[in-house]
Amino acid sequence: MKYKLTNKTKEVYSIKLYQIQALKDFGDVKKGALGGWIQSEKNLSQKGNAWVYGTARVCGTALVYDNAQVYDNARVYGTARVCGNARVCGNARVYNDAQVYGTAWVQFGKLTENIKTNLVQYIGCSLNVYPIKGKYTLYKKVNKISQSKYS
Repeated sequence: MKYKLTNKTKEVYSIKLYQIQALKDFGDVKKGALGGWIQSEKNLSQKGNAWVYGTARVCGTALVYDNAQVYDNARVYGTARVCGNARVCGNARVYNDAQVYGTAWVQFGKLTENIKTNLVQYIGCSLNVYPIKGKYTLYKKVNKISQSKYS
């Protein structure tokens, strides 16, 4: 086992969450380090380097596994899955049947031209950004006539 549920709990929307604590060193987590909050051991894999940090919360039947990380004020719930080397951070919310995987990075915050430039360099492609009602959707061109949506 790489972590345990501590006796420190909090209730959010009638859901009891437990703070986690590392039982050994793995990834960038040191033995004894306190992590974020999960509803049960079904929310965070005991394998790999997956971790929930700080004030982040994972509940419902949502699962974080492989080397995925959830941190800052992020929330993962419902039947969502975060896996691979994915990161969910900031004030991001991943829920229902959403799946974040591979090297995806989901962060909720103000999108600036600097962030867009960094995303283009990181992903290695051109992105189109469309603001709709204060939210941004990023599109990556796949071929001459179709686009795939990344948000």
